[in-house]
Amino acid sequence: MRKPNSFFLRTTYWLLGFFLTALLPLSVCAQTRTITGTVKTDKSLPLSGVSIIVQNTTLGTATDDEGRYRLQNVPNGATLTFSFTGYPDQEFVVSDQTTINVTMTAS
Repeated sequence: MRKPNSFFLRTTYWLLGFFLTALLPLSVCAQTRTITGTVKTDKSLPLSGVSIIVQNTTLGTATDDEGRYRLQNVPNGATLTFSFTGYPDQEFVVSDQTTINVTMTAS
């Protein structure tokens, strides 16, 4: 029986380790995204202070004075809940988009 070439084995393991190490961060980055957008009333006025929460996480933010928001590290398939006093909550599922603009109508 022939003994395996140690140089071949070392090279194979090194290449395997290199490619796994190089590709792992890409797969992790592809699983989350940054979502931005604006929240306005049905009269196209910006809503300041709207809460945006990623369900089942501790991630969240609020809109600024111009109704803009930015959420980082949002998992694919996550549900965003938009809530503001006097308006019914709205939910959106994150798929491949990076911008979600919301129009809220008073109840």
